[in-house]
Amino acid sequence: MRRSLRPALAALCLALLGAAARPQVPPGSFLAVGQPASAGLFAYEPLAPNLSPIADPLGVLARAQRVALADDRSRLLAAVDAGAATGTAMIVECTLQGLAISGFLPRTRDLGEAVVGLGELTGGLLVIATPTRLLVAGPGVTQPLPLAPAPMGTVFVGLAVGEDRVAALARGAAANPLLVLAHPASSSVAVHQLAIPGSRALAFDLLRGALLVGDAGGNLWLLDLQRFIASFVAGPLPGAVLAIGRNGDDGSFAIATPAGIFDFDGAGFRGPTPAPPLGHLEHRPYASRFVGYGQGCSGAGVAPAIGAVGRPYPGSIDFSLRMSGGAPNSAAFLLLGVFAANLPLDPTGMLGCTLFVQPLDATPYPCSAAGIASARFPIPPLAALAGGALHCQWIAVANGANALGLLASDGGRIVF
Repeated sequence: MRRSLRPALAALCLALLGAAARPQVPPGSFLAVGQPASAGLFAYEPLAPNLSPIADPLGVLARAQRVALADDRSRLLAAVDAGAATGTAMIVECTLQGLAISGFLPRTRDLGEAVVGLGELTGGLLVIATPTRLLVAGPGVTQPLPLAPAPMGTVFVGLAVGEDRVAALARGAAANPLLVLAHPASSSVAVHQLAIPGSRALAFDLLRGALLVGDAGGNLWLLDLQRFIASFVAGPLPGAVLAIGRNGDDGSFAIATPAGIFDFDGAGFRGPTPAPPLGHLEHRPYASRFVGYGQGCSGAGVAPAIGAVGRPYPGSIDFSLRMSGGAPNSAAFLLLGVFAANLPLDPTGMLGCTLFVQPLDATPYPCSAAGIASARFPIPPLAALAGGALHCQWIAVANGANALGLLASDGGRIVF
């Protein structure tokens, strides 16, 4: 039987977590770029929800056509006026310090065209969409290489960047736009009809192997990337869909419209959060993780070990702590605290065992016939938890293992 942590204990532990220091764009937030870019750059936190302006004392955005986060989400990429001819652009890489742009360096030469889409694949491969071309440039390469031209009679108007592939939206005189799918690693390119008139924005839905597409009527469509069949999902929202950003933590989406930003979980909308017209939304995932440390003790055929399922990002309802190696059909206690410890338990009779957490409480859980205990641990949807941590450890009942009949697992650190 699975149980949740007692609410009072969870609330006490989480209340002791101070707001984490937030270098760069706050984790868990979206980078939101005004349309046009001179309207401003913002960090949008869906859990708050609020919009925080990013200062631009160097005036980078005043010359920007497109802005995106780099793959590591700590740098900003901007397509800025190159100055050589009207409308031409070059890519610069900006340093973010707090919520301000503190410096920038050129990433490419003058591209000779405007930029309509920008992003970076896993591994640092820069992807650029101009009206006539898709271009790629590896780290340290200043002259991008062509990946694909715009299909005849069309121009590129939008770009979505996945983990290893890109999708570019091309429009022309024909009623329906075209979709260009490209895998830069293999240089493979495919062109498909997109039977969604008025398509305006798109983002990869990695969970479903699809693209989420927004149209001029405020509707959302799901495009199956195997059969290339479009299915209506939701809408209409007030006004055209201006931009779509995928939340890399929970798989939901932020949808920008003239009325503001809506959050879409696949079933319904929340919002809007007031915002200026936006041309780009890109998510910076939380650096949440579970890390084990130390060495547990064993005896009498029992060797408790700590583990976890899921990622403990703020708002997650799927994270749980587990213990394996317990005595069948027995019990175990989950210790949870804010601070780590390293206290030998030999004086208590638990020879060779160590306490790895300063516990605030101990919650009992039953062990299955396989000696497994599980504690469901939903994380409160508080953006201020980002970067904070809790420590945990299991104490397993092990009759005959030592004088106390208890054994300790290794320790665990939950980073939100």
